[in-house]
Amino acid sequence: TSFGLLGHLREMLTPTDEEPPAKRARREGDGVSPRLGALLRASAVPLLPEAKELAVDDGCVPGGSVNNLKLVESAGAVHFAEGVSRQLRLLLADAQTSGGLLLAVPAKDSERLVAALREAGLGSSAEIGEVRALSGPDEPMIEVQP
Repeated sequence: TSFGLLGHLREMLTPTDEEPPAKRARREGDGVSPRLGALLRASAVPLLPEAKELAVDDGCVPGGSVNNLKLVESAGAVHFAEGVSRQLRLLLADAQTSGGLLLAVPAKDSERLVAALREAGLGSSAEIGEVRALSGPDEPMIEVQP
């Protein structure tokens, strides 16, 4: 799908003109949906064994991954905390990832869902962050912590 994990997460958090009925029904009493953001724990994202080593070599990093990273950085959509290396940033934007397999569930259900996915044979399933309401218009949509 070539958006990378960060691109898919950004897409999930971006409001659309036409909300699904279920989302519309969850709106707060004033009729205005909160602007959503996410906290992503980079160390919790499952990676292939040699991925970090390969991401150091510019010859192994696809151009699409570099472009994905530039896009989310230039749009101001992502803030990387100190300690999130360039190689990990590239892996989070990797055009070869399965970002399309990203999903969000209520926090109370996450542990049970991850256990069920692992039991079904999806051993690298993991809780990698949380969705939250943003406090202001200048707050980046995605905060990436080490």
